[in-house]
Amino acid sequence: MPKPWAVKFYNSKAWKQTRHAYMTHVGWECERCPLPTPAEILHHRRHLTPTNINDQDIALGWGNLEAVCRECHEHEHGEIRGQPSRKMIDKSLAIVGNEIVKNKRSEGREFDMIVNDLIV
Repeated sequence: MPKPWAVKFYNSKAWKQTRHAYMTHVGWECERCPLPTPAEILHHRRHLTPTNINDQDIALGWGNLEAVCRECHEHEHGEIRGQPSRKMIDKSLAIVGNEIVKNKRSEGREFDMIVNDLIV
């Protein structure tokens, strides 16, 4: 839910066009998850504030945008409590709970492969 000062921006034609173009560009997939995961949210890396929302580079610039799934967005903002933390090592590797999980392709099919147990 957008903050009251951001509602007009998120309802604007410029934002809707930018969001659609960016999400289409990344195939509507989360840019953080190691496995293909549908992206639902176009996240601002540098968060919008009342003072920077009119800065086109911050609000609409692709360099400040990132397509993420709901879970990654909630982790970004600390909205999930009591869930295992999931830290990205890179686009193909993640720490999920106490395991390192790698994205591996086999004959065009995606599957999880446990690479290593992580002792925390």
